[in-house]
Amino acid sequence: MHLEKSDTTTYVSVKKQKWKKANSDYSSANIIKQKLEIPFEVAEILSRKKISDQELIHYLDPKIKYFLSNISLIKDLDTAANLVINSIKNKEKITIFGDYDVDGATSSALIKKFLASTLKYNADIYIPDRITEGYGLSTNTLTDLYNKGSQLIITVDCGSSDYEVIKESKKLGLKIVVIDHHICKKLPDANAVVNPNRSDDSSGYNDLAAVGVSFIFVIRLYQSLTKEGLCTQDSFDLLSLLDLVALGTICDMVPLRGINRALVNQGLKIMRTHTNPGIKALLDISQKNSLISAYHLGFIIGPRINAGGRIGQSNLGSQLLSTNDHEEALAIAKKLDSYNEERKAIEMQIFEDAMSEAQNVNASSPIICIGNNNWHQGVIGIVAGKLKEIFNKPIAVISFDDNNLGKASCRSIEGIDFGSTLIEAKTAGLVLEGGGHAMAAGFTVMKDKLKDLNNFFIKSFQEKYNLILQHRMYYFDSHLSISSLNVEFIKEINKLGPFGSNNIQPRFMLNNVSVIHSNIVKGGHISCIITEIGKRTNITIQAIAFRAAHNILGEILLAKKYNLNLLVTLNINYWQNKENPQVIISDIFLNN
Repeated sequence: MHLEKSDTTTYVSVKKQKWKKANSDYSSANIIKQKLEIPFEVAEILSRKKISDQELIHYLDPKIKYFLSNISLIKDLDTAANLVINSIKNKEKITIFGDYDVDGATSSALIKKFLASTLKYNADIYIPDRITEGYGLSTNTLTDLYNKGSQLIITVDCGSSDYEVIKESKKLGLKIVVIDHHICKKLPDANAVVNPNRSDDSSGYNDLAAVGVSFIFVIRLYQSLTKEGLCTQDSFDLLSLLDLVALGTICDMVPLRGINRALVNQGLKIMRTHTNPGIKALLDISQKNSLISAYHLGFIIGPRINAGGRIGQSNLGSQLLSTNDHEEALAIAKKLDSYNEERKAIEMQIFEDAMSEAQNVNASSPIICIGNNNWHQGVIGIVAGKLKEIFNKPIAVISFDDNNLGKASCRSIEGIDFGSTLIEAKTAGLVLEGGGHAMAAGFTVMKDKLKDLNNFFIKSFQEKYNLILQHRMYYFDSHLSISSLNVEFIKEINKLGPFGSNNIQPRFMLNNVSVIHSNIVKGGHISCIITEIGKRTNITIQAIAFRAAHNILGEILLAKKYNLNLLVTLNINYWQNKENPQVIISDIFLNN
């Protein structure tokens, strides 16, 4: 199906981006093709991943069991399980304290559902308010939970950096188990810290989202409960929780490799059975009834759960995902859908303001650091992400309050570590708080420090950014023709998924294309029918370019240009129980 083996051409797109066909070891690709009996294009992509022969066998159908051999190496896992079991035996009140994002909501719901299903134990969930309480634990909140009877706190997706709060709270007599995945160089004084990213942990599960760590925790908890005769091995199906694991993993944008691919792959299978009332209600309310994919998790379900934490009630997501009541689930889903619509309106206004400010930043600067009074803190992370996609450089978007205190959300590009830089900025006294991941982080800053902080970012990023600009080249996987595309081929490509962070969807150059029909559809997308030049069979395929109505892609597609090469990803469109191939257009190359 591939058109040529060797192509060293540099293609310049209408977006002024430079593209090349990714290098291939054709000998290795042919060996993989024969061994796995797959199309050459799939084998070619696999060959670039440099996967060992042992892992290759599992790659197209990853099994979770294959990746669980080292869980005993996770620090404090047994200690945490024993603490929970002893609390339940002693009839103590347990509260699960989760972050307000999707990872926190899914982690909280997962542990609550497990305890309810195996032991009929009803744990409480507490989710802090993003605006009034902020990220992580606070002494006031933990004191209040203690006064209301809580004796064991399980933190999920937070806690690793709350040193002083945990120290003070333990003086009350609270027991605290931290289940987290954030970088942890100094351990808090908790009773147990289950975090593969603590500096003394050698388990190798560094890529897990908090919900993945929570899933491993309940595996060990189940094993311990079984050993003590408190439940039987067939009393609960742990795999039934994987829909929550898949959702949190996709939405937290952790690398989709190794165990994470396996968790999401199997989790999607569980989600397609519609056994979780909350997830089903969200899908119903958003009228998405096609085959559930990672796309639906990241762009349909996730934003609605996040909307509660961003502009509504922070506990709605965990409440929705942990309920077994279909009517309650539908009522919460309607609320979240409404909040999501409100979020989109707020986000659009802030994005327009931020875009105007961003365009005034010196084009040679390696960072866009902008702020304004009272931009809604719940949406500035989304705005930062959109600006990063447009300007392709690190972005910091800050919302200042009336006291000139600013809270920022940051997004970065490959090769520039925002999280580590913010730790250095805090040491330098430029931010009050700061940290996070390489690609997504946050900080708190006073307005009078903003100029110095911006200069610090420029100094930290400039050299790396210049190198990135100098060598920036994009790569596609193979040349394809329209006549080569069918549903079976796309299904083979999709076996390389689920796609997301660190496992991008394969990109192809579709050659010798003519647009025979195009129109603008809802959302500003361009829908079109394309065909292949010079083929007597008149084969056509449906294509779409998202949000292209007012850019160069839309201009070309609406003009029904002749003889194009298109940069595309492949999709299967499910409509009225029929499967049809579809391409998603992301760039265009004009043939002379």
